[in-house]
Amino acid sequence: MKAIDIDSFVDICLLSAPRFSPDGRLAAFLARRPSLERNAYLSDVYLLDRESMSIILLTNSGTVTDFCWSSSDTILYAAEAKEGPYAVLRERDKEFVVYYEISVNGGEGKEAFCIPVPVKEICRAGEHGFLLKAFCRRDWMEYYQLSPEKRQNSPITEEDDCIVFDEYPFWRDGQQDTNGRRMGLWLYDQLDGSLRLLTPPDFQVNEWEYHAGRLVYSGVSYGSEARPISEGVYLMDIWTGRTRCILKPGTWAVGILTMLYDKIFLTRHDCQRSWAGESQSLYFADPDTLELTFIGPNDYNVGKVSAATDSQTVDLRLVHSSGEKIYFCTIINEEVCICSIDGQGRLTTEIHTRGSCSGFAVKGGEILWCGQREGGLPELYLGEKQVSHFNENYLATHSICQLEPMCSVSSDGTEVHGFAIKPANYQPGQRYPAVLHIHGGPCMAFLDIYYHDVQVWANHGYFVFYCNPRGSDGRGKAYADLRGKYGTVDYDDVMSFLDHALAAYPEVDPQKLGVVGGSYGGFMTNWIVSHTDRFACAVSLRPVSSWITLEYLSDIGRHFVLREMGTNTAENPEELWRRSPMRYAYHIKTPTLFIHSDHDFCTHMVESVAMYTALLNAGTETGLCVIKGESHGLSRFGRPRQRVLRMEKILAWLDAHLKDSTPAEQQ
Repeated sequence: MKAIDIDSFVDICLLSAPRFSPDGRLAAFLARRPSLERNAYLSDVYLLDRESMSIILLTNSGTVTDFCWSSSDTILYAAEAKEGPYAVLRERDKEFVVYYEISVNGGEGKEAFCIPVPVKEICRAGEHGFLLKAFCRRDWMEYYQLSPEKRQNSPITEEDDCIVFDEYPFWRDGQQDTNGRRMGLWLYDQLDGSLRLLTPPDFQVNEWEYHAGRLVYSGVSYGSEARPISEGVYLMDIWTGRTRCILKPGTWAVGILTMLYDKIFLTRHDCQRSWAGESQSLYFADPDTLELTFIGPNDYNVGKVSAATDSQTVDLRLVHSSGEKIYFCTIINEEVCICSIDGQGRLTTEIHTRGSCSGFAVKGGEILWCGQREGGLPELYLGEKQVSHFNENYLATHSICQLEPMCSVSSDGTEVHGFAIKPANYQPGQRYPAVLHIHGGPCMAFLDIYYHDVQVWANHGYFVFYCNPRGSDGRGKAYADLRGKYGTVDYDDVMSFLDHALAAYPEVDPQKLGVVGGSYGGFMTNWIVSHTDRFACAVSLRPVSSWITLEYLSDIGRHFVLREMGTNTAENPEELWRRSPMRYAYHIKTPTLFIHSDHDFCTHMVESVAMYTALLNAGTETGLCVIKGESHGLSRFGRPRQRVLRMEKILAWLDAHLKDSTPAEQQ
């Protein structure tokens, strides 16, 4: 068996976006493979023949970013334009998206059209129309209306030398600056090449769904003021432009939005509780009368699977309608569930498994889904039947360390569930170092699925422990509600779990413990080492160090801090400072490495820089690694070489402080 090394993830295939053809004969999906050579992900469309259950490669460019069914025999996909008339445009303006059409019978993809905006989602609308969810710049409206020929000779008005901010948020993680940019809905006519913005230029679209000429969407208009959390819900006839308001903005935040044939399904909450752990109540809306009907409360996240892993790609939308039912994903007690709700509000669990779901589609009551099951890697499933085998060779040839479920009890009697992994070279009676791993979110969850980071550590001789403390997803809204309690009950849960793990596995050397966490897990790592000296080292990834700086620098800071901490800098800066790890940084004695991306706009790089500087001033061993050109999601979808660099730095720090020999001697 091959040991799982840092770069082994390049042999893992990531599956997403399963979509049935209109006639149901076929299904298509995306498969992505990391490439160290190209420092990119090679992505292509595959077809599943439902009659023979065979899978074939349809495209072969390695650059497909999205696709939709144009007809039952044709797929439209977005890919890099290497030659042809659109290659010039693509070279001039990186926001252009070029679409190709390809027959399901194979052959070469043919250039169909290009769109001068960065498209996120696309679907067929009418005989020769397409609906797009895409970014636009408020001051480029005239440019968007130009024909493709005129666009080639038109100057791009963006200033290269400076950015003038006049609104909040002014940037968004993974997207650079967003000042003056909005996610809007567009209608593209393939016959004449016209592109029409359906929503106002200052309107930010959240969720949307289209069916038979009707477009339902949620969002809010805003200008120089801060973008509000509360949203409206609207119903539009795309051919006439008539738009009606179903839910007025100002009070409710809308979660999921989709349509049955005669009903609109939506979830909403009142913006008064936790940002991360908010559960939404369920409603139907009548598209004719616009009347809202309450279905019932809900204790779990709808249409959101918050699996903590670095080995899957998750679709933007995990809710679909089919026939007379709405289908959505959720997590309940460390299991992923695909549930349905009918027009009478009856809820049914269709699929549940110890694993995770990265995307699904429904046709005729059959569910096609991509996901990981019981420690495995992503594959394609039709109901309960596995129909793909992309990652079976990896599982058969690599030393996968098995997850062992654990349950601890915190000081107040709360049960905390998690996992332990023994090192690959485990021998009873020997002593081993261990790593305590903490997930981000906080409303995420460790599940029984493959996680590359922890497998690397286990294959390099470490016990690994990780759990779902309060604040995590999957155990109801009360469990997920961490408002004003960061660093209290979650700290107790994590440390009690560690105590339980050490008692269960006496082979672990308590003098050789490391703690690693990213994002919220980075906050917890910083909080832990500032409140206890029991760890021999720590690695803090993209952490929160100060709630005050997070409020003013993060793309979600203004709303996140107020809702999660129950106050803000203007009202109670002392409380925010008291709850900040930075307040206690000079107490830290644990050697701590900080790793941050310089384009992380969710937790800004200053969060690591400040802690690093404080530890230097206090005389504590520390390090700072800044990964260039990456965002907050480096560990999940960052460029492959940068992911390797990140993992190399983590492992080297752990080895240097938790093992008796040097990394070179260990090899």
